[in-house]
Amino acid sequence: MQILDKLAENVKGEIPEVMVDNEINGQIRDIDYRLSMQGMNFETYLQYMGMTVEMYKENAKESALKNVKIRLALEKIAALEALDVTDEEIEAEYAKFAEQYGMEVDKIKEVVPADGLKADMLKEKAITFVKDNAKVTTARKPRAKKEEAAADAE
Repeated sequence: MQILDKLAENVKGEIPEVMVDNEINGQIRDIDYRLSMQGMNFETYLQYMGMTVEMYKENAKESALKNVKIRLALEKIAALEALDVTDEEIEAEYAKFAEQYGMEVDKIKEVVPADGLKADMLKEKAITFVKDNAKVTTARKPRAKKEEAAADAE
């Protein structure tokens, strides 16, 4: 999403390496979980790709840094704009998940911690806020000198 890319570009300051490492490790956990649903694991995936864990982590650094910047920016926007998620909204989200997955709400709550759900929902509210308040501009492509001369002659 271009608007989030622009948001990441505007984050100034040093991002601690540990935050990037945590993001990469989170990505690895997510991939491993998704692969486990298909009867595979991360190590097997790396073998198929001809990579080591270190190679994967090195390749993932740039996108992880961008993700951290986006998250930090959205957290700051949520704080500055006093965005919040109510208990009722969290309960509604749990109910939606329960219906979507055909599970009891209590089972969903066991699997999805409330603080993590609230953080995700707050991030979504911040994204919506950014989208609703963004001023989109389009850059004009510079004309070639011949086109400019022809336009001036008219």
